[in-house]
Amino acid sequence: MLAFGVAAGLIGFSGSVAAAAFTSGNVVVYRTGGSLNPATAAGSALATFGNPVFLDEYTPAGGYVQSLAMPIGVVGSNQPLFGGARSANNAQEGFLTRSANKFCLAVPGSSSNSANAPHVIARVSGAGTINTTTSDGVTSILKGVATADCNSFWTTSVSDGVRYVASLGAPTSSSISSTPGAMRALDVYGGRLFATTNSSPITGISAFGSLLPTTTATLTLLSGFTSPTTPVSQPYGFFFAKLDGSSAGFDTLYVADSNKGIVKFALSNGTWTQVGTPIFTTGDTYRGLTGTASGTTVTLFAVKGSSSDNAGAGGGVLVKVVDTTGYNSAFNFALPAALTTLTPIATAATNTTFRGVALAPESPQVTVSISGAANGTISPSGTVAADFGAGSEFSVTPGFGYVADMSDSSCGGILNGLTYKTDPVTANCTVIAKFVLPARTVTATASGNGTISPPSRSVQDGATTQFTVTPNAGHYATMGGSCPAGTLVSNTYTTGAITADCDVSATFSINQYNVTSTAVGNGQISPLGAQTVSWNSTLQFVIMPDSGYSAVVSGCGGKMNASTNTFTTAPVTTNCTVTASFAQKNILFVGNSYTFARVDPAMTYNAANVNDLTAAFNAAYPNGANSWPLDGSTCTGAAVQDGCFEPHPWGGVPGIFKALTVQAGLDYNVSLSTRNAASLRGHFLNTAALAANNTVWDLRGNIASQKWDVVMLQGQSDEPLPEDKSKNGNPVRFKTYANQIAKYVRQGNGLTTNLVTDETAIYLAEGFGPCGGTVASCGSTQTIPPNFNANSGAKVYVMQNWSRPDMVERHKCTVADYTSTDGRPLVDPTCAAGANGSITTGENNLFYTTQLTTALNLNDITTDMNSSLSSLLAGGGHFSGVIPTGNAFQKAVDAGVVQNSNFYNSSGTYDESSLMSLVWIDRTHASKYGSYVSALVHFGRLTGQDPTQFGGSDPVAAGLGIITPADAITLQQMAKAAVVPGSPTAIVASAGDGQVAVSFTAPENLGG
Repeated sequence: MLAFGVAAGLIGFSGSVAAAAFTSGNVVVYRTGGSLNPATAAGSALATFGNPVFLDEYTPAGGYVQSLAMPIGVVGSNQPLFGGARSANNAQEGFLTRSANKFCLAVPGSSSNSANAPHVIARVSGAGTINTTTSDGVTSILKGVATADCNSFWTTSVSDGVRYVASLGAPTSSSISSTPGAMRALDVYGGRLFATTNSSPITGISAFGSLLPTTTATLTLLSGFTSPTTPVSQPYGFFFAKLDGSSAGFDTLYVADSNKGIVKFALSNGTWTQVGTPIFTTGDTYRGLTGTASGTTVTLFAVKGSSSDNAGAGGGVLVKVVDTTGYNSAFNFALPAALTTLTPIATAATNTTFRGVALAPESPQVTVSISGAANGTISPSGTVAADFGAGSEFSVTPGFGYVADMSDSSCGGILNGLTYKTDPVTANCTVIAKFVLPARTVTATASGNGTISPPSRSVQDGATTQFTVTPNAGHYATMGGSCPAGTLVSNTYTTGAITADCDVSATFSINQYNVTSTAVGNGQISPLGAQTVSWNSTLQFVIMPDSGYSAVVSGCGGKMNASTNTFTTAPVTTNCTVTASFAQKNILFVGNSYTFARVDPAMTYNAANVNDLTAAFNAAYPNGANSWPLDGSTCTGAAVQDGCFEPHPWGGVPGIFKALTVQAGLDYNVSLSTRNAASLRGHFLNTAALAANNTVWDLRGNIASQKWDVVMLQGQSDEPLPEDKSKNGNPVRFKTYANQIAKYVRQGNGLTTNLVTDETAIYLAEGFGPCGGTVASCGSTQTIPPNFNANSGAKVYVMQNWSRPDMVERHKCTVADYTSTDGRPLVDPTCAAGANGSITTGENNLFYTTQLTTALNLNDITTDMNSSLSSLLAGGGHFSGVIPTGNAFQKAVDAGVVQNSNFYNSSGTYDESSLMSLVWIDRTHASKYGSYVSALVHFGRLTGQDPTQFGGSDPVAAGLGIITPADAITLQQMAKAAVVPGSPTAIVASAGDGQVAVSFTAPENLGG
């Protein structure tokens, strides 16, 4: 219903706005000013802006039917709609149109009584329902509006050209044509948009290149309206008709011209040509125009003004013109057989004015389908017919304890109490009534250090609901609140059954962890046992070795500080253990796969009794090892070419050495920091930790993690050799970084803060030769942290690697088999694309081949290795000597007690059919025999004891597999020959089923 005042001022309507439905065939005129009764004069002159707007309906015979008032206040999303007057531009507004589908009127106006108010577009349905939720977002005077479907619109204004509004309720529009800016009336005929303007050079009626444009389109005058013979001068409303049965489209056009009257045109040979004399009387100022056509009869409805049209008194007359002259015939008012008649229908009252005119919209019916569910009823049900643009009402009655849910309805609408009213419907739609248990609201809150989401949920009575609970790092959640208790699984909390509004609370507390300390051997750690710490906190322990003992402390990612005898954990994020092992010596092996032995049984031998400093690194990031477990679950992200072999735990040569020291009654802590293919440069500059996606392989940190008594350094196998005689030879780099590590062990970086340097400076300081890399790489910044566990009394040894048969004898190129745990060799015909040998022959590059026998060529390698190490030891006082494993290997080769030739068979692959070999089948890494020899040499060199003391019954040799007592004695003699000065006499070792006679020459006892 409408609620309007007409005295002191008009007020907005309440609720949905609808009058009686329009009657098809009637005519509607746009009126500004006055009241619902169009015959009543307004009490005051029209204002420039902000005049009320009414749509007056008349029959074609002139009978008044009703008036619809446009809203003048905001109701919900509907806006007020006003009209203007008392200016030339305002006199050009109000060009309403009927939609092309005939179902609604499109009505222009402004949203307030001020100048430059935003436009408002009203859609008025055939049922009389008014919707004023739409605007084109423009503020210049809105002249006309047209629509094809009652859901999208085109507008014209005094300066913004033609614009397109994409949907009902839209707040803005897009430009279709901005030139000329001043447009007038527009309408849709035959599926095409037309518009009028008098802005030179476009004066007349224009169409768009796109029939119904939604984006920028070209505006083109109809043929016959082009300058300089423009047949109209001030065109406004227009009407197309089809009167000639032979034509395919419209052939007759009527134009309202405020200077010339109603002008008739006929389409002939593609050109619109004026027919006869316009209907015109001085002062008529025709603007609004519409009509109907039946056969050859056209009935026009036009609005003409008066000389006072722009004054406050208003004015205007609605007239009907009946033209029966037909196609291409002039108006005929001749009596008595007049073919054209003009009849006034209505005259605007004082202080009101008529603007545009349109045919009344039709009221087609749409179908509303209704469905209900159990636990309630909706009435009416089935289907109902509704007028286009009108709403329908339904009675909705839930059963006891239930409520209605209309959210699945496609008609839109609002449920108010027990009444559901749809939105105005413009297409078939469905009303669906569901009856559900009442919705309960569950509100969620969280303390600090975490979140719970969403902040609330609506849940049906008796149901459960879920929330996502996300503690901050290192925290856990405790759930509470007034809701029935639920369960927290991972990050999802599920409530109990909800029967009333309630709340859920999440309280977040920091995680607590146990750090358990233990002491092994002669010393104490304090505090001892389990200590509770908060997440991400550190814990410090005091380490107290007995007199004559040293400590190695590990666990919880911590670091030892020998200067304060304290061990501080890393930030604790899980339960962990700190172990303080006290021994008479702390020994560290720094190396690579030659050190951890690469191949079982040596690789994992006695791993439980040595401290593998890279085990934690490997667990955190296996890829950083260059070799890691074959198991796919722990080989995550590994590229196959990097290899999934050499699985931890690692014992290797350090593990064998540790077992020998235990047999000898020595109390040593033995640790290893190793990585496959690691060079000493890689250890010192931490190149593994600097690689992409890896921050955990802190090899330099291992060196600084404890106060070491003895450190053994083992570089890459052939790096100490001359560059022109080996694939990886780089003696300058080897000696530079061996010296750097030795100084770091004994002196640290020389500072108590980080040393910032580069490789150019490092090489210059050591003096073995210049940095051999690029200028950029040599000059890149290197940051060396201090070593707070430096020990000036530490003894540092360098390992003498053994000679490699693969550098001496012809053989096929191979690559590691990454599907095996040991990476055994596979033939590679490409020789790694020529990097390792000849693509043509598929054979490996050789470097030592000048001698007559393999043994002599291997001896040349040993000689060059000794020379390089002698140069290193002569370069400074940081080394205590050499571990002469290479000499021990060479002694055995020269004595013929191990394989010393024919390491490859005739096919160029490895041969295992001869004597025991100190090298594995890849002919570079040590076999179990070679690893045993290496450990024996370390034992003799580092302890000063005779390695032959273990004899043929050595359990370590037995534990390495099939090393027989005789072989064990032989290998012990090789080690002794390398480490004991002088010329041992020939001995006979008797064990098992046979005897082996061995004679030696004096060893080169490097390092004294």
